[in-house]
Amino acid sequence: MIKNYNIESEIRLVKVREMPDNKNVHEQLFWFADSLGLFNKRDKDKSCYRLFIAVIQSTKTKEMLSSDELAEKLKLSRATTIHHLKTLMKYGLVKHTNNKYILCSDSLIELIREVDNNYKRTLKQILTIAKTLDEELDLH
Repeated sequence: MIKNYNIESEIRLVKVREMPDNKNVHEQLFWFADSLGLFNKRDKDKSCYRLFIAVIQSTKTKEMLSSDELAEKLKLSRATTIHHLKTLMKYGLVKHTNNKYILCSDSLIELIREVDNNYKRTLKQILTIAKTLDEELDLH
């Protein structure tokens, strides 16, 4: 019997063009964020990316910011800011503590390691379900 599983988060990885080979930090950050699926066609002003960068900057200074502070800093509506913060939390990139937001890890390397761990845990769960399905459907 298959259990009812709740999806609590998403893992998004996007294979994008080759990584920039120059040392331009802005191009590298853009590629990094694009690879994590932070862009979509509806986000014409790249507000999710801008919010992600603001959270990275606040993490660097160990300053957690509220949604209002982020909205004001980026000249975004509070609704847009909250929407993108929820997306970043759903992807496991940002955490919410005491009505303030910060990157889930102290560095981008740690962040990607955690994304990798989440990815592996999710694939392991999917593999378990696939095994159960193969047995139930007699596909093995």
